[in-house]
Amino acid sequence: MVVDDVAEARYAKVRALQKAGWSVSETSSGEETLAFVASRPTDLVVLDTMLPDILGTEVCREIKRSRPDIMVLQTSATFIGPDAKVTALDAGADAYLVEPAEAPVLVATVRALLRAKSAEDQLRVANERLLARTLELEALLCSAPIGLAFFDKAGRCTRINDEFAGVIALKAKGHIGHTIREIFPNNASSLENSLGEVFSKGASLRHVELSEHSSAGDRHWLAGFFPVRDASNDIAAVGCWALDISDRKRAEEHKELLIHELDHRVKNTLTIVQSIASQTFRGAQVDQKKVDDFASRLCALSETHDVLTRGSWRAADLRELVVKAAQIHGAADRFSLEGPDLQLKPKAALALAMGLHELCTNALKYGALSSSEGQVNICWSIERENGLPRLSLIWKETGGPLVEPPAHRGFGSKLLERSLASDLKGTISLDFSSDGVTCAISAPVDFE
Repeated sequence: MVVDDVAEARYAKVRALQKAGWSVSETSSGEETLAFVASRPTDLVVLDTMLPDILGTEVCREIKRSRPDIMVLQTSATFIGPDAKVTALDAGADAYLVEPAEAPVLVATVRALLRAKSAEDQLRVANERLLARTLELEALLCSAPIGLAFFDKAGRCTRINDEFAGVIALKAKGHIGHTIREIFPNNASSLENSLGEVFSKGASLRHVELSEHSSAGDRHWLAGFFPVRDASNDIAAVGCWALDISDRKRAEEHKELLIHELDHRVKNTLTIVQSIASQTFRGAQVDQKKVDDFASRLCALSETHDVLTRGSWRAADLRELVVKAAQIHGAADRFSLEGPDLQLKPKAALALAMGLHELCTNALKYGALSSSEGQVNICWSIERENGLPRLSLIWKETGGPLVEPPAHRGFGSKLLERSLASDLKGTISLDFSSDGVTCAISAPVDFE
């Protein structure tokens, strides 16, 4: 827009600017100018100082007050004193031009101002987006369901939300500027080490457990640390999230208590069953060997319960089951074991433990463990069958007396060949070669 009450001067400016490719409007008074910019989009106003109704500097001041995005090029004739330039610039003018000015000078000045306006517009849009993003992140920080806090390289808290502050039962604003040692005195060393590690290595740390013990009760948190980088990709701060897991911990402890109580009661029940059996068969015409076998099977079952209890009845270690079976029969030094670590589910663990017990019992009575030179090798591996993993376990006896196939199948053999195979959902094969018994077990790894 060109503002000048002198028609010839206004025409010359409009013509020069239009030839340069801009769309130009024109007015001749201050009031008309203010009304125009209030209702129409305008990028730049070429504003003469001397207007018939309002001084151009006052028009400039009002434009900058109501529309600060509009650039103003203040102009004046040569006879106006130099103080006018100072007044115009103080009023907010972006540039000042003394007339008469050559058309190229006017065009170059306007072009420079519009470049500056474009840069300012881009910066303003960027700032608006940044502000919106900042408000968005601030809302996320304040409303996040987990605690969030940020610490500088000195370990001082720079930002914190109420959820995090609730972890230490204080107001968030009270922690700003405090060190992590002041906020978490009981866990200061480990937390300072975690902060230092993230600052030095730039990698996040997850699943850091914190505990606070007091007369009011124990509290537990799960925390994590992550680097916060600046525009230069340097680590400017370390963020920390914290989640109160006190209720979960208490539930886990209660669950463990129940499991141990259940295991204790089961073992007591097995002991009672053993006692009842002993009292029932005492003095009766019953084979004592069968009574002893029954008692030893109960003992094997009880030991397997111990292994499963240590695994919270989720899984039992195969190697530990084999070692337990050997220890029960006092022959741990006569076994050699080979195989990868493997966790068995409860049903499979109980079935396999009972099977190992029968193999140990037979080896002590008739097989390799009945002689001083005998040995038992147990090896297992994971094999693929139709793309699915299977456990392959081999029991091999050596160094014992010559083996003769049994004339009939007793309870132990039936347990191995039928019940164990059924429980494992696999296959069991017994080979009574003269040089030692071999038992081959094959079962899917994911059996229940």
